[in-house]
Amino acid sequence: MSTSISQPLKPALTYNQQIERLKVIHKLTISDDALALRILAQVNYYRLSAYGIGLKKASNPEEYRDDITLEHIFRLYCFDSEFRNNIIHIVEQLEIMLRTRISYYLGITYGPEGYTDVRNFIDKQDRQGQSIHSKIMESLKRDTAQ
Repeated sequence: MSTSISQPLKPALTYNQQIERLKVIHKLTISDDALALRILAQVNYYRLSAYGIGLKKASNPEEYRDDITLEHIFRLYCFDSEFRNNIIHIVEQLEIMLRTRISYYLGITYGPEGYTDVRNFIDKQDRQGQSIHSKIMESLKRDTAQ
């Protein structure tokens, strides 16, 4: 049990109450309540709000700037989501390329089982003093035994 004094949790709000809160308290421009409802049903209120943090008034951090709309914030969310998906795809391709080149080099230079010989690597140790190479080899044996 926590010994710190905690604030009571905010009550859950319906989508319509969330829309009203965004309009009245945060002064966010929402021109289409039906679209706003679909957006809030798709993206959590707090997750969406995080994309608007830098779009608030300097004079009142509770209120959005006059030119900011819910659709604007949603477009930022969509851009971020698409960008993240593209980055993951690129990172995956780079990982595959790197693994391919390492495998090729080890196979050509040290033979098909060259990866098993610790002498082919700079053997580092973990915090407990165990060889990282031996840990990887043990993990590989466990995984391939199943």
